[in-house]
Amino acid sequence: MIRLTPIISAGLMTVLVPLTSLKAQKADTLKRQLQVVTSEEVKLSEQKALPLALKLRVPETPTLPAFQPSALLEGESFQVSPYKMLSPLQTLLPGTQDLGFVRLGLGVKYNAYLSAGVRPVHSDKSVLDIYLDGRYTRYQLEHPLFATEQENSQIKEHRYSLGAQYTSVLGDDHSLGLKAEYSAERHNYNAHPTASLKHNQLVLSGSLDNARAKDADWAYSFTPSFRYVSVNGLRNMNRYLDPAEGNLKLEGMLGYKLSETMLVGADLGIQTIFYGDDSYRMTLGYGIEPTEDANSKLYNASFSPFSSFTLRPFITLGHEERLSVRLGLRLDNYSFDDAFGDRDKPRVKRIKIAPDVHVRWAFAPSWRADLHLTGELKPNALGDLLQEMPYLNLYRGATPTYSPIKADLGVSGLITPAFSLKAYAEYQSYLSALNYLASERSENSPVLYEPLMQESGSRMTLGLGLQYRMFKRLSVNADARLNKWSDGLYGRPKMELDLGLVYKPTDKLELNASYALSYGIKQLVMPSPNIAAGNSVPLLALSYEVEALRTYSLAQFGLSYEVLPRLSVSLFGHLIPDASSTLYYGYTPQRISANIGVAYRF
Repeated sequence: MIRLTPIISAGLMTVLVPLTSLKAQKADTLKRQLQVVTSEEVKLSEQKALPLALKLRVPETPTLPAFQPSALLEGESFQVSPYKMLSPLQTLLPGTQDLGFVRLGLGVKYNAYLSAGVRPVHSDKSVLDIYLDGRYTRYQLEHPLFATEQENSQIKEHRYSLGAQYTSVLGDDHSLGLKAEYSAERHNYNAHPTASLKHNQLVLSGSLDNARAKDADWAYSFTPSFRYVSVNGLRNMNRYLDPAEGNLKLEGMLGYKLSETMLVGADLGIQTIFYGDDSYRMTLGYGIEPTEDANSKLYNASFSPFSSFTLRPFITLGHEERLSVRLGLRLDNYSFDDAFGDRDKPRVKRIKIAPDVHVRWAFAPSWRADLHLTGELKPNALGDLLQEMPYLNLYRGATPTYSPIKADLGVSGLITPAFSLKAYAEYQSYLSALNYLASERSENSPVLYEPLMQESGSRMTLGLGLQYRMFKRLSVNADARLNKWSDGLYGRPKMELDLGLVYKPTDKLELNASYALSYGIKQLVMPSPNIAAGNSVPLLALSYEVEALRTYSLAQFGLSYEVLPRLSVSLFGHLIPDASSTLYYGYTPQRISANIGVAYRF
């Protein structure tokens, strides 16, 4: 197993020691899903039109849409896209003098949440936020996807997180950031009520930069981080594998200013991923233990160590307000063990080179064009896969995915002072593209998703985003995307539509609504395996089928009312119109929910 005691102790010391000795800065504005009730949030921001248009970025289409939880939906967050896992709570918004807040709520079908945050340190140069967030749901399956499901099948899911975040200004030109967060997630497989999975994660990170030093010749930043992930699950099916993953990452930038409009430098990234001994041990199920012969090695390999070195030399030219250009190259040197082969084989080592070009052109007072052309390396680590697919088959890992070309072109601007637009096109190619193969449910096993690697693939996307904001009362946004995936890439939608609305008829009342639609998802399905007789290690006879999923849509609604200056009540919920629709084969989402809650700022 991974020895974590010294690592965790050292990481916590780096978080706690500066709290007594260092000065700080304003809170960072990391975007999280859970909304915080503050005096700033009650009043919609009075943003000017031009900055609003310029901040309308090109939405990034992931390799796979992040998995929609089977039950817990962030109704109160009113995010445009529902394809997100539960995330930690947002830090307290900058600019408020509130010490903290607490929120709690209960809903039908045993939904409950509790979140709180406190800011014990808040000065001109220092901010410390401590936060927690907990969610729980238990829900009877009223519309199971399989006719053979037990009548008592239930969704059982809960998640909680606890963390602290500290930011500081050192002197006049340096910024320091420290963060520590622990989260735990538990859920069952709702088509198989007796099987469950436990997912724990610890993240320690820091940052140091001189971005505030406008007159310095040298510019630099340094961002170390460590993530530990452990998983326990599927104990009821005679299988025993508890993978534990450590992910150490060091990122930095060093640049020199040749002039007011020219900077030469390089981005540097080092990453290593390692696993505990238990990550390699497993049984095959069906009461059969792996043997030491050659055939068993096909089943003994699971998640494998990974290491990478990324260098991105660049030169930047121009002014960001008018025309700015970044010209560079991306060099990725990475190595890994083939997770599906013989571990006696030498490690796979690869070197990839891709362009790294970024151009921003403000061709009119309220219009700009953005061009990005680069590559991308995804190690497909255990922690990353679980964010995409919580119903992951833990007995199969995935090799890294490399994109030699990742390009997007977007144009954004103002049609009227209150009406902004973004049109964009994206293209991405993949080497060792990642698929998820769904297993057919059997009596002894729920539907599990196994990583399946394909040699190559590509994606093309056309998108259009619109946003309208009327004074402080009304905000409306829409985003539509058309995706074309190459043959062999499954589990991705052909069309996505997101709509959102925030209306504030009075200073104390706020109404929210959103709607999301995903069309054209086809899932690759593997029927239950058959064991070939006469083998010391079972050979699996496999055949693949393609299952077309019904169009999935999700409507969310909510309101909040300020009863007293620091006390507010809220009501939110969601509805999935088609009870038989789902984003992932084999799992029934919670169709209806409604929660009533109370929030207090102190």
